[in-house]
Amino acid sequence: MLHGQKHPADLGYAEITAQLQELASTYDCQLISIGKSVLGLDLWTIRLGTGSRSVYLTGAHHACEWLTATLLVRFCRAYLAANRSDAELSGVRISDLFHRTAVWVTPIVNPDGVSLARDNLRAIPAHLQADLIKWNGGRTDFSTWKANIRGVDLNRQYRAEWHQAYRRGPKAPAPKYYAGRFPESEPESRAVAKFIRTLEPALLVCYHSQGEVIYWDYRREAPAKARRIARELSRLSGYALVAANPQSAGSGGLKDWFIHEFRRPGFTIEVGRGINPLPPAAFDSIWRQNLPLLARLPAFVLT
Repeated sequence: MLHGQKHPADLGYAEITAQLQELASTYDCQLISIGKSVLGLDLWTIRLGTGSRSVYLTGAHHACEWLTATLLVRFCRAYLAANRSDAELSGVRISDLFHRTAVWVTPIVNPDGVSLARDNLRAIPAHLQADLIKWNGGRTDFSTWKANIRGVDLNRQYRAEWHQAYRRGPKAPAPKYYAGRFPESEPESRAVAKFIRTLEPALLVCYHSQGEVIYWDYRREAPAKARRIARELSRLSGYALVAANPQSAGSGGLKDWFIHEFRRPGFTIEVGRGINPLPPAAFDSIWRQNLPLLARLPAFVLT
């Protein structure tokens, strides 16, 4: 890549939106907004496949983990292309799954936060900037910011021991870990939870970074088949398998709430290694590790 040239994995909200719209038009697949962010940005969600058994994938709950959105959009493109050409994707005949399953993908749950983490205050309305700088400890560098634009950590917002997440974290807006005033107080988390309650997916995967691990259980409430699926996901990706994250007990995390609410397999996959935000140069390795896993996900809801 030439000096000064943008890395192809370096995508913000506007670019992700444009790519999703192009995919929906090219492949005649459904693209919907499941809600809007605090600043009114759409939470775009695309459907891959026409079947009744559904998988739901989310990315970029945390602002500085925006590379997960690029991963999911790249997967959408590869999946749709493989179905159209009746080709294999990482050894999987996608056309065999396309009419039996539906993969729903929300690449960016936190579009305001992603814009803040990528561009600092350039894309943020002037009347919000003073508070954001205060919540960020006086710093104008927001590259490691995780929360939404109101300083609420969206992956502490769901109804899985939310009160513990609130008790253990900050009690006011912050770059990370503030659980908000009550569960689903934020439009982004509320939209995701409402969509899940409507869709009732058979399987959920939440993409985060970093660590190269897969979390698969919550308070031993995951169904028996979740362990079997988790072992296969670990084998396919090379990521370590962990039942639960000891640092996030009572975290209000989406995967935890999904397991608790539906008693269905839910997974948090932490891609990459290093310090967030992971550099775009890490993307190729992340893609190679996750493509075999992503290609096979729909098959797990048929067994």
